[in-house]
Amino acid sequence: MNGIEVRRVSAGDWREMKRVRLAALATDRLAFGSTLAAESAFGDDVWIDRARVSATSADRATWVAVAADGRMVGMMGAHIEGLVAKLFGSWVDPAARGAGVGGRLLDAVVGWVEAAHPEMPIALSVNPAFAAAVRLYESRAFVFTGAWETIEHAPEARCDTMIRRR
Repeated sequence: MNGIEVRRVSAGDWREMKRVRLAALATDRLAFGSTLAAESAFGDDVWIDRARVSATSADRATWVAVAADGRMVGMMGAHIEGLVAKLFGSWVDPAARGAGVGGRLLDAVVGWVEAAHPEMPIALSVNPAFAAAVRLYESRAFVFTGAWETIEHAPEARCDTMIRRR
């Protein structure tokens, strides 16, 4: 997709951030630890706070991919948790997949972490059934740790932990 801008979310993006997150949960329910039902029940105050914190915090950030028409077509975030950064909420709209959007988001988030914490490892959880996501993470030096857990709302599925060390 041409004309995709990758940038850090702004506080004013909360409506579009909400739309994309709910689309992600509806489209790829086995990729996330939350559910569409749970997050659809959130009031606007939750989304406003999520966007504000992700736009301004030194310890949490969300990056978004925005099409020329202003629609978000992907997002990915990270938060610092102790001595490790953890990626979360990685998703690209199916119509934008295969065009490098996920790689651009991942590079932006990894760059943000590494600029603030150059030696900090970055961890993530991925359902290995999402082979394209696994390939993307492996292309950026993430490796499986051997640790995994089931997805609470889908015990038939699991998420494996991957880590990237500097």
